[in-house]
Amino acid sequence: MNPTPVFGYMPTLVDNILLLLSAASAAAWISLDGAKESNVQEYINKIEKFKSQNLLHKILLSHDGDGFPMGCEIREF
Repeated sequence: MNPTPVFGYMPTLVDNILLLLSAASAAAWISLDGAKESNVQEYINKIEKFKSQNLLHKILLSHDGDGFPMGCEIREF
């Protein structure tokens, strides 16, 4: 059994779309986290690039944002 790599939250790599597409093409799952109102268009653009390469099935979208802030009350959704 060969484990499949997952790109988690790596802020220095998430902006490198060519690296993400390359990793997804090579079997990695790509986790996109941190979408918010101020950057939603950036995420739409990334998702569209994955779609254009037939790699939508390799994206993991997170929705929790900062719902669990350290030392603070849990934010309701």
